[in-house]
Amino acid sequence: MPDTTDTLSPARDRLRSGRLGAGSVAFLTLAAAGPFLVVGGVIPTGMAQTGLAGFLVAFVVVGAAFAVYCVGYLAMGRQLPSDAPGGFYPYISSGLGRVPGVGATWVAVVAYTALTVGLYGLIGDTASTLLETATGVRLPWWLLAATALGVVSVFGLAHITTNRTVLGIFLVAEIAVILTFITVDLTHPAPGPLPLDLLTPGSLFGHGGGTFALLALSVLGIVGAELAPLYRNEAREPRRGVARATYATIAVLVGIFALATWAMAVNVGRDNLVAAAADTKAPPLFFAGAVAHLGPHAATVGQAFLITSALAGALAFHNTAVRYLSDLGRDRTGPAILGRRSSSGTPKVASLVQSAVGGIAILAVAISGAEPMTALFYFGGTSGAVGIITLLTVTAVAIVVYFARHPHAVGTRVPWVRVSSVIAALALAALLVLVVANLGALLNEPDGSAAPVVVFGIYLGAFLVGVVWALRLRHTDPARFDAIADPASAAVLGGAR
Repeated sequence: MPDTTDTLSPARDRLRSGRLGAGSVAFLTLAAAGPFLVVGGVIPTGMAQTGLAGFLVAFVVVGAAFAVYCVGYLAMGRQLPSDAPGGFYPYISSGLGRVPGVGATWVAVVAYTALTVGLYGLIGDTASTLLETATGVRLPWWLLAATALGVVSVFGLAHITTNRTVLGIFLVAEIAVILTFITVDLTHPAPGPLPLDLLTPGSLFGHGGGTFALLALSVLGIVGAELAPLYRNEAREPRRGVARATYATIAVLVGIFALATWAMAVNVGRDNLVAAAADTKAPPLFFAGAVAHLGPHAATVGQAFLITSALAGALAFHNTAVRYLSDLGRDRTGPAILGRRSSSGTPKVASLVQSAVGGIAILAVAISGAEPMTALFYFGGTSGAVGIITLLTVTAVAIVVYFARHPHAVGTRVPWVRVSSVIAALALAALLVLVVANLGALLNEPDGSAAPVVVFGIYLGAFLVGVVWALRLRHTDPARFDAIADPASAAVLGGAR
């Protein structure tokens, strides 16, 4: 029987192509961002922790910066062969070399896995509280987290079109509820003038590192927008469709988050906004207006959609990690068994491995008696997002290097692509430095905590594992090694415009 994970015959083991339109890809990426999770959790929590209310401006700034980043990101994507893997893998391999590219892909697996298991902690804790409020029965968080894991595992083995449908249903319902809550807030303004100062850059600034924290949290809120190129092999239009999906995702997320921030300020009043966000005895800030004017069941609906938003995000991040694992297995830069797929093209083994890791994480936290929100959600979610910011930064540098080496790759658009890529690389590098410097606070850990060191150690270990795999492959099978991400052929460069 032939080996279905042969790197030198990638067409035999690729996911079936041509199934996803631009809208479907946008659904998958928007679901990963978890809009309800951001408006219901990240924004109020960020305001409470920093004492600043400048999320509206922060999201606009970060969204604009991400759009600039995507100029080079998508331009380089147009240079890649049609059967190249999606995501960061071919970008870093082509710009900085195959060895660091493989190492970075292992980092991506860890980062998206951390995001996935972090959401299991949120789901378990929130669902347990919601169930107790509704029925008086409190089930252990780990049981509900394991149930969520089971749901994600089942859909993770399904075809990508099934995932698209499920995530699309969740997303449409989620956005409908968000817009309903926003409408209630805007139609019930607090006495006094409108909070027009939130539209100015001054709302971003305050004492201490609050500004940096707001910008970092805004980046974390848009994590997921970078995923569209991961589905390039399953997209109906790998170039234009992926580009449209990427920019549509950024626009929708920035629009929703900025409008939600404004609506909360209108409803409670500018002077009360930060205090209301920090008030743990009142309904969560984003639910407050709906609870006051639609009744107490609005809070239940909000919590339910917080759970479904987290579940959709977990499924999206699960699928992302699975695709990276499958690509590593196919290229023999990881265990070859990870590259095996079912008859429908689903990365079956990689999906089962990813589910097993999630189960181990839930079990470990349950046995230790740690709080799931701290040990899984805050630690896993924040450390995972730090990994993504790192990968975005490295990819930006790889794009700059790539276009410097191939000055004619994108024809007349080279100057703008080069300039935007350099700007993006510098901006992301600066942000990464700020995030690393404030990692303890972002992890919600006290000064002197070893948590940041643990995070760095895990990512360094993952990178070194990838480097060892790549060096081993280069020594034992140079042909396979040379087949990793090779977009620099004359045919590709000459035909991509």
